[in-house]
Amino acid sequence: MRPISPKEVAPIARDIAEGRWRITHQGAAFDDGGILVDGHHRLTAIVDVNLPVTMFVARGLRADDCAQIDRGRMRKVHIVLAKSHHLVAIARAYLNCVEGWPRYAQKHSDEEIIDAVSMLESLPWLQYNHRRGITAAVMGALVFAAQKYPLPIPEFVEQLRTGVSLPAGHPALTLRASLERRGNGGQAMQRTQAMIALAAARACVQRRPLTKLYVTDDTFAFFSL
Repeated sequence: MRPISPKEVAPIARDIAEGRWRITHQGAAFDDGGILVDGHHRLTAIVDVNLPVTMFVARGLRADDCAQIDRGRMRKVHIVLAKSHHLVAIARAYLNCVEGWPRYAQKHSDEEIIDAVSMLESLPWLQYNHRRGITAAVMGALVFAAQKYPLPIPEFVEQLRTGVSLPAGHPALTLRASLERRGNGGQAMQRTQAMIALAAARACVQRRPLTKLYVTDDTFAFFSL
């Protein structure tokens, strides 16, 4: 039996508990001796949540067949979804913002990302800008903000994207300048980018000027539904 990874079990368990479980070709598989050879994490999640689900079960696999299971390079979500890497990255950032972007963010399940990507595709104002600084973390944060303020945030995104005719102290202009000075970095930098994007978005919603951006945890709470 393969080692069980709690990090892999947790997102599956969340999907089951929150009603996001979907029937796919992936289920459980047993060899011709009745030994479980695939589906360890899915079955562990089912036991943990203690709820019934429907899945495909394969039995009687030969030893040669079992040797091929999970040998291939693990496919990334954006390949499975046939979406751009940038879109999936925005979905991940959005989900992190929904959870308050803890310093040690949890891994999101494929189902959570699929749902988030579907939501992103429904937003006509969501535009990808390859201008340096406007990253997936920033866009994910602004999508999160737009869930509560669907009118001012899309306009703010356009102002951030173009920077046209913005007066000094405009939140979008201040955010543009701040992002230009920051690198992409790792998870910590992405969290910081999301937080300053939300700080600027809050100033926009409150219709007040902004000349300097500060990183504060309460920006997530301000936009929480």
